[in-house]
Amino acid sequence: MKRNLTTFLLSIAIVVSAVYLFQAKHVWADLSQAPAQKRFDRYGGLLSAPCTNRTGHFIFTKLGNRWWYCTPAGHVFIAMSVGNILPNGNPTLDCKGTNTYPIYITKYGDTTYKWGWQTLKRMTSWGFNSVGQDSGPSVLPFRNCPNCSWPGGKQPIPLPYLSENKPAEYASINIFGKRASSPCSRRWKGRCRNGRPNPKSFSCR
Repeated sequence: MKRNLTTFLLSIAIVVSAVYLFQAKHVWADLSQAPAQKRFDRYGGLLSAPCTNRTGHFIFTKLGNRWWYCTPAGHVFIAMSVGNILPNGNPTLDCKGTNTYPIYITKYGDTTYKWGWQTLKRMTSWGFNSVGQDSGPSVLPFRNCPNCSWPGGKQPIPLPYLSENKPAEYASINIFGKRASSPCSRRWKGRCRNGRPNPKSFSCR
């Protein structure tokens, strides 16, 4: 009896694994067959995998027997992010003791908005679709700059920002409470619009 049950459960596990591998193979094949700029919507969603989303922000949605992130534009989102996107500090010395920081200014004109825009262009051309933990402000999707080179003063490549905030780093508090005035609550309030989810960030849902 136990042997039959074990065999039955093993068979189910094999079938489920096969289905998952088939789905994953199909999705990742789509990711590798087209140029990055033609694979993704403006939120990093996979154009070849549509999903229904009328909320204006990221949601979870079930396709077949699996759950996926669904972008505000209505496409499956699989995170391929780069974390700690920051320019080096000044000075940054190479092995010969030469300060390499001026290279940023020569190549980009600054170490903020122009640099951030070009960095995001390069990332997406390599197939990355999101900004990871501990990245600088000039690559964040909710960043604005009224007097810079960005069209309309808004982030031209609003890739989603994925953060993994830890309880020890940001205490569990009600960020929308009347008395929420700590640096933590002010930080997270800025990522939501009138207490509603920000479509460009997973931080507020």
